[in-house]
Amino acid sequence: MGEHEYLITVPLQGLAAGKYRLSLDLETAFNIYHDRLEDCISFDYSPLLRNQEQPTLQQSWNAGYFVLPAVVKRVRSFENVT
Repeated sequence: MGEHEYLITVPLQGLAAGKYRLSLDLETAFNIYHDRLEDCISFDYSPLLRNQEQPTLQQSWNAGYFVLPAVVKRVRSFENVT
């Protein structure tokens, strides 16, 4: 128990230009589900340069959702002391 701060980095290569909403799920080992933050982050993305050799996700596919690889790093933790 306590408070934890994380830095999450998500590469945007191949991401289509458009509006995005992110939801976060909190799970522990063995897929034990704890909580979900629905649409907690939203942003518009417009790449400055388009690499013709780099495939991009197309919004016209209406895929619904997809998973982007992320790097998660714990910044600090504050444990509750009673």
